[in-house]
Amino acid sequence: MMTKKRSIFLILALITLGIYGLNIYRVRNTPLDCKVETIYLDNMNDLASEKSIKFETKGSITGIEIWADGEIHGTGILTIGYNDSTAYRAIKLDSGRVDIKHKSDWYSDICYISFTPTSKTKGQIEISCNFIGD
Repeated sequence: MMTKKRSIFLILALITLGIYGLNIYRVRNTPLDCKVETIYLDNMNDLASEKSIKFETKGSITGIEIWADGEIHGTGILTIGYNDSTAYRAIKLDSGRVDIKHKSDWYSDICYISFTPTSKTKGQIEISCNFIGD
């Protein structure tokens, strides 16, 4: 004969296994293209003039991560935007090492990153863009 404690334990164990099984079923039956997490990489060389990079993906985007790494001699402004004419965020860069990590909500499958020199400038910046979403 089963005691009350064993019955409760058995019921909880079966519920836990059922939930686990449903999660496995859901993950295995989710199309591979339904998750977006794609990293794009590009370089901005010769920062003497204005440069612009367009990153684009497909999917329902909810976030973005951008890394900028490099070195400049001079000053400039790195701009992140939904299009090539409107700035979402502008970051002032001074001469020296560039090490930027930007993470935020993002609801577009396009991202423009531009560099505009504000003085005589040279150097290079490597840009990495990761769209996150469903």
